[in-house]
Amino acid sequence: MTMEILDGRRDVGGGYKVDASRGQRVSRVSSEWFSRPADERFLSLSELFASVRGRTERSRTRTVESAAIRVEARRDKSDRLALMLPGSETSVAPTHWSFGQLAALVGAPAAYLRQLPAPLAAINLMVWTAPPNGIAMCHVGVVATNRIHMQITTLGTDLAKSVFQLHGIDDAGTVLLRKKVRRQALLSFLAGPPPCLIGMEACATAHFWAREIAALGHEVRLIPPAYVKPYVKRQKNDMADAEAICEAVVRPNMHFVAIKNAEQQAVLMLHRSRELLVRHRIAMINALRTHLAEFGIFAARGAHKMRDLVGVLQSDENDIPAVGRTALQALVRQLDALETEIASFDREIHTWHRQSDISRRLATIPGVGVITATARHKIGIANLGRTPKMQEHLK
Repeated sequence: MTMEILDGRRDVGGGYKVDASRGQRVSRVSSEWFSRPADERFLSLSELFASVRGRTERSRTRTVESAAIRVEARRDKSDRLALMLPGSETSVAPTHWSFGQLAALVGAPAAYLRQLPAPLAAINLMVWTAPPNGIAMCHVGVVATNRIHMQITTLGTDLAKSVFQLHGIDDAGTVLLRKKVRRQALLSFLAGPPPCLIGMEACATAHFWAREIAALGHEVRLIPPAYVKPYVKRQKNDMADAEAICEAVVRPNMHFVAIKNAEQQAVLMLHRSRELLVRHRIAMINALRTHLAEFGIFAARGAHKMRDLVGVLQSDENDIPAVGRTALQALVRQLDALETEIASFDREIHTWHRQSDISRRLATIPGVGVITATARHKIGIANLGRTPKMQEHLK
């Protein structure tokens, strides 16, 4: 393909002409030019200018309220969107720019809506609003064109510290929602759609969110993370995890975790705090034993035998240098403080145990003490096991 550059003294109306008679499809520009419709293969800039001017003269400007524009999927092409203007029976195809402007007017994310199927994008665009807090909300399930009705029945939620990933489907398994929601906007977002089944992994903060979401009228189920992993279809990320949760929560044989109330979590927090202090006490005892063994001071096994080593350390009948004795006495003080706190937790647990009839009954099972009984009572009797001896004691 050759290009003829006209001399400036010639007729400027001729513009830059292209000789297409000898053209070959040897470049990207050439191939794109030949792939255009016949009425758009302009051989000169003057022809292009004339075509644009003609379209401009035939066009007309009309100002329409955005609330009066109806967005729907085209009847002849279900994968294309169309804008229905008030007072007009013919649809107008939105351009890339006009669709973005329309989405911006109602506060909807245009980039996200362009990834959805045309019918779903139309529904979402019609029901997007800007609430007072400035966070866009999508009330899925509203009939936008009186011909399409889509409602989320199952919602998978991947919990996180700040940004949660949502994945919603309908009864047929069609994906209706993929959305990231910040922690502050989660409850306000879930307050909009009709009640549905919401699945979450039983991880940190899961019981809190389960209680709050259930108060909105939704059915919440907690799934052990190990049971969700087989449903992850691709590399692990928030979107894949939310989809896996949404798939796992509707399995008929899935095992769920009981949602704990605030009192149950408080008692379990007491047990976990005590367990943490016990681990610290064991570490402190092991450190003292190791350091004293360097000076030939040993004691029998067992935490109760540690007091013998402390007595030897505090007496003057040892060869430990003053610097080493100062360091070891600091560990002893830490050990005393830990034992005081553990004893305080034990008193709290025993007090609560005496007030709970179920906990006292659990303690009558052989091998189950006060600590195990109170912990199992708040975790749930169903998680304790169902051996014949346990069932006999629980009747």
